[in-house]
Amino acid sequence: MKAAIPLLTATALALPTAFWAQGTSAIEFYGHFNPAWQSVDDGGQTTNTFTDNSNANSRFGFNVTGDLGDTGNSFLFNFETGLGFRQSGAVSQLNAPDFWDIKRTDLRKFEVIFSTGYGTFSAGQGSMASDGAVGSDFTGVGVVAGSAIGDQAGGFQFRDAGGTLSGIAISDVFKNFDGSRRFRLRYDTPQYGGFKVAAAYGIEVLTSGDDRDFYDLAVFYADTFGDVEFAASAGYSDTSDSNAGAYAGSAGILHTPSGVSFTLIAGGADTDASYAMARLGLERDVVSWGATAAALDYYAGEDFDTAGSDSDLWGVSLVQKIDAANMELYAGYRAYSFADTSGTLYQDMDSWLLGARWKYDF
Repeated sequence: MKAAIPLLTATALALPTAFWAQGTSAIEFYGHFNPAWQSVDDGGQTTNTFTDNSNANSRFGFNVTGDLGDTGNSFLFNFETGLGFRQSGAVSQLNAPDFWDIKRTDLRKFEVIFSTGYGTFSAGQGSMASDGAVGSDFTGVGVVAGSAIGDQAGGFQFRDAGGTLSGIAISDVFKNFDGSRRFRLRYDTPQYGGFKVAAAYGIEVLTSGDDRDFYDLAVFYADTFGDVEFAASAGYSDTSDSNAGAYAGSAGILHTPSGVSFTLIAGGADTDASYAMARLGLERDVVSWGATAAALDYYAGEDFDTAGSDSDLWGVSLVQKIDAANMELYAGYRAYSFADTSGTLYQDMDSWLLGARWKYDF
């Protein structure tokens, strides 16, 4: 099966070519820039760095869309890559990566998607089925405060009471177990009554030395009930490694007239690590430029890094849209604490991320 994926993907990528030549396709370019200022206080020192925001890294992409003859089916070819700027999630007390260093791991998507009456078939580098299982969220602050906690300052290590770096980073003990992107084959069912199911099998082609197989399954639901919007999703992923399974899910509700929303996110792994996260949001038209979104977060995790450990976080975030400029201004603050059974006392950390995202398409 592993050897068949590249062959099947190459075949799938070639199929739309004939229809493109007939002039039945269209092309759209898109992307965004998302620079940010990061400030992290680890209890011993404050580190300030100009970065690219890992919650939604700067990127460029294009879509080629078209009809598959007179069948009523359609295709989409999607290429998308990050731009190689220094990521907020990669900076630490010991390392600030080069400001610009594009690598093959910056490739996000290289896939073809066929939409048919029997469902959607995808092949190539792109989202596994469970990618986005923790994304049922209406708060509108994901650009600065996504559920992937490590995106804001994940490389920074906790210091012990004496000020020594512990080797335990934020990203080690604050995980969300969401799905990822791989070189994969994926199938999504048609939507029935608001429900959709997806399954995928993939391999890793961007990082050398990773010969694992990846499998996952996810279900998504969304519907509107009068003034209330509701969405929920859940996914399970596993690999050919033993003891590597993980699950995650989310549910979000929005009262449209008031702009008040609430989100629950939770997940766990075969290693017994688990977490729950709650978010309360409010989005209103406070100014004429665009919507203003604010949210409060709380995250509680256990058994990360070692059995018996506790990971706690609270945060606040604010996003202001400027519709005329296709821009969002944002600020996010998070406070982190960690404890384990080793007897070591760890100092609390906090981080700020301030920036702006500008979107474009043509």
